[in-house]
Amino acid sequence: MMAILDIRFDREEETVRKILELQRKNLRKNLSQAEAASQGFVFVEHDFGTLSKICSEEAPVVAYDGQDLVGYAICMNKIFSQQVPELKLFFEQLDHLVVNGQSLGEQTYIACGQICIAKAYRGQNLMSRLYRHMQKLNVRYTYCVTEISTQNIRSLQAHQKVGFRPIMQHEGDDAEIWEIVLWEWNS
Repeated sequence: MMAILDIRFDREEETVRKILELQRKNLRKNLSQAEAASQGFVFVEHDFGTLSKICSEEAPVVAYDGQDLVGYAICMNKIFSQQVPELKLFFEQLDHLVVNGQSLGEQTYIACGQICIAKAYRGQNLMSRLYRHMQKLNVRYTYCVTEISTQNIRSLQAHQKVGFRPIMQHEGDDAEIWEIVLWEWNS
């Protein structure tokens, strides 16, 4: 049975702290190789100050079960491309990609800086529900883009199910291979 959750945009300080807590539990470096392969993982570890700034510009989409944060999607405007070193190359790649005959850098997009679902809530279509809520930003943005490690098969499949399509692969500074995926909101 699908849990009835409160899904909303929320930039409150306590929510930012809870995002960081859930993030820490799901960082690839904190998971066994087997768990990361089967359950997926997050890659970037934010600090409170940077994440607070990101959230002050665009509130993240969060899912609460009572007082417990059980999922989040960080909405990242391109003005933060220099704030998170791990995402600098990603944003540089985006500016040069051509989508529908025009450079993506000249179009409006929001990046999902990270999406994460608590272990007990996986398999309940929560990621899709978070993204559908995020889609309310389509009045300001034409696209939602993100990048996913090609080692994160679970996340790649889940993003495809939501409606994202691959537009480019690139190698990161750490030799990690990343798939940039795009969801066209207003098509």
